[in-house]
Amino acid sequence: MPEPVLVVEHLVKHYPVRTGWFRRQYVHAVDGVSLEVHPGETLALVGESGSGKSTLGRMLLVLERPTAGRILYKGQDLSRLRERELRSYRKSLQMVFQDPMDALNPRMTALETVMEPLVLHGIAEGKAARDRALELLEQVGLTREHAGRYPHQLSGGQQQRVGIARALATEPEFVVFDEPTSALDVSVQAQLLNLIRRLRAEYRLSSVFISHDLAVVSHLADRVAVMYLGQVVELGSRQQIFENPQHPYTVSLMSSIPGDRPLMPWKPLVLEGEVPSPLNPPSGCRFHTRCPFADVSCHVRAQKLEPIEPGHFVACHRVIERGDYGVLEAAKERRKA
Repeated sequence: MPEPVLVVEHLVKHYPVRTGWFRRQYVHAVDGVSLEVHPGETLALVGESGSGKSTLGRMLLVLERPTAGRILYKGQDLSRLRERELRSYRKSLQMVFQDPMDALNPRMTALETVMEPLVLHGIAEGKAARDRALELLEQVGLTREHAGRYPHQLSGGQQQRVGIARALATEPEFVVFDEPTSALDVSVQAQLLNLIRRLRAEYRLSSVFISHDLAVVSHLADRVAVMYLGQVVELGSRQQIFENPQHPYTVSLMSSIPGDRPLMPWKPLVLEGEVPSPLNPPSGCRFHTRCPFADVSCHVRAQKLEPIEPGHFVACHRVIERGDYGVLEAAKERRKA
């Protein structure tokens, strides 16, 4: 198997928050995440809002500096590099942001936006940069007429296409897509997802796709990492996660997918209560405050990702310690009741 393009080890991001004159607390945005992204692979990050997906995505490109942990790109720890040293890696690591209007410079036309990285990285200048930018805009489905427009003169879908063209201008090896379709109409979402799928194959991209839309993830991802309150609670292939979820949180996410699912082997699991505050996350398993299967040890025992089958990892001691995959079996029993 080829070496991973990107490896993160025990990544942590805590934001200090002043809660009084002499008191400071920390928002535990990401806590101890370890992942790998392989050549040509799309790894999806899924979870509720506030689970740390976007923070993790920004850290992968060192747009956010980690509090602890390592970000290894081809063996080089990017988290230890200064901004000037990082500049040479920016060409290979790009991002498509969630809100295209905020991500684009309102004073630059679509053509100027796509030309900018070509010039900054010394890839092309003058007419060569202009021609390449026009070519990229055409690849993402825009015309020469769109090239001269400013962001406010473009629709949301067209703005996001400009953002994708800009990200691809440097021919990157790794791209983070941070919920690129969440602000768009359903019909436009489908067009953009097909575009991303086509460009991913054409440019042989390795990518991380961040989304809360599981239907989208089921069509795009090769592997899926499920996040809850700053931690990965389940990791596996698309088939393993969607057809054989093991962590109760993953089961609840699968249960939330709209539509009739007659082949679903478990009773839909609807969670009660609110997500705990990342300022004061629960001890032990962070999911125990909402988990219908939690026992006493869940309150005090920290959970770590452990393998249950090749390529499938779960952070739940009930699943790990029961060879029959206890949580899913318990969910099946709930359905019979």
